[in-house]
Order: sequence, then structure tokens, then C-alpha cells
Amino acid sequence: MRFSRSRRCCDVPTLPRDRREQGAAIMPNPKPKKTIMNIEDLTIKQAREIAGLFGGAAQAPHPFNVGGNYFIRTVTHHLTGQLDAVHATELVLSKAAWIADDGRFADAMKTGEFAEVEPFPAERSVIVGRGSIIDAVEIPALPAVQK
Repeated sequence: MRFSRSRRCCDVPTLPRDRREQGAAIMPNPKPKKTIMNIEDLTIKQAREIAGLFGGAAQAPHPFNVGGNYFIRTVTHHLTGQLDAVHATELVLSKAAWIADDGRFADAMKTGEFAEVEPFPAERSVIVGRGSIIDAVEIPALPAVQK
């Protein structure tokens, strides 16, 4: 049996490496069309989907009791107040006071009586950054008068 020198057993026909070898024209990628959205044409469902992209759909659970009376130690101050709202990065207090001197700490936590109290004006809310909070504990009563 004779083998031809022009063809070997491992010669395999190859495919062209790209379309240029086949003679096809190369077309540049077309530029994407700019789409202008008219906000007035959005449906409620579409608006909700867009709003969902930015988060804020649901608040993460937290350990706070909204409506409870709290003593809060931050990195610089001590505060008391009734917790009105919990946000992602803030707490909102009403009936708030700055506690300049908490006196005997264990007694203050049991009774809600502090040695030196500076109340905020009654009609104002106090917003506390959650990142500054060292600890927070519910207390039985809020101090109401300056002392």
C-alpha cells in the first residue's frame, strides 16, 4: 500500500480564521440609538420599578421600640427622649433632653432620674445619627424639667 506524499493522515482541512478570509465585508458596529424617556408617559408600575432600583423599598429590621423612652449615649453626649422614628442612619426623638451629668448610672437607669438635665424645647424634635450611638437603653421615665 502506497501513501501519497501530498496528503498525510494529520492533514485536516481548516476553516477560515475570520470573515475577511471568506471575502465578507466588515461593517462597523452601529451606534446605539439614544432613547429619550418622557416621565409623563410612565405607568405607575414602571415608576415603581425605577424607584426600586434606588433601594428604600423596605427598611431593614431594627432592635428599637418606636414610642419607647430611651437613654442614648453617643460618642460625645448623653440624651434622653421618646423615640418617634427610626431611619437608616438616624433616630428621631421628641421630649428630648441633654443629660450633662447622669449621676449614679445604675440608679439613673432604674428610675430615669439624672443629676443634671438640659431639656430641648418641647415642640422640637432631635435627630441623632445612628453612627454616633455607643448604646441605647429604654428607661421608665423621661426627665421633664431642667436641673
